[in-house]
Amino acid sequence: MRARNPIAESPQGHPPRSFSTICILLLFILVFTERESTAANTIQEVDFKNFVYPWDDPEADSDNHTTWFWTQLPTETRVRLRNCKHRFTVPEGSSVAPTLNYWFVEYGHLDGNVEAAAVALNYSPGGSMSWDYLYVYELARGRLQFLARLRSGSRSSGGLLRTSFKQGALVLDFADADKRSGDCCSDGYIRVRYRWHDGHFSEEGPREKGDLNE
Repeated sequence: MRARNPIAESPQGHPPRSFSTICILLLFILVFTERESTAANTIQEVDFKNFVYPWDDPEADSDNHTTWFWTQLPTETRVRLRNCKHRFTVPEGSSVAPTLNYWFVEYGHLDGNVEAAAVALNYSPGGSMSWDYLYVYELARGRLQFLARLRSGSRSSGGLLRTSFKQGALVLDFADADKRSGDCCSDGYIRVRYRWHDGHFSEEGPREKGDLNE
């Protein structure tokens, strides 16, 4: 007599119990994995220290070192940071290559529940002068989107000091050139609030000045 195959046969045409169990386990694994992936899909997990950033020629506005401004960027140009740094290729004969260095990142929200990150990079052309770039990204529906980039002044003259998110606004502190204590430093700051609206950042409210030593 031939032995019955419990996997091949089942009452009333229903799938065998072992097969149904396997399907349930697979479904559970898929759902669990998706939930874990969604829960881990936060902007804090983006490795901005090893990241590809939109870029342009910094020498195009090299004469403007005393103030900060939002810049327009070409979408086809990129620069990659590796271990917090990118060293630019320079013509033969140059002794010191310009570098772009990761500085810090701040996280917050720009109105609503969308996560945002403000990433500060420092650019040095090879001498004593340097200035900062602030890249702003948001994470919506699992996708990272570049919003805008700000270029600061140089060091004591409009250089970027601090960044934060407060009540849905991006709050930036810049070095006050009127209180500079040398080429590198200033004893005061200028605080500016920006609100993201209609695809760009707009300055909001009056600027504030303060003493860094307070």
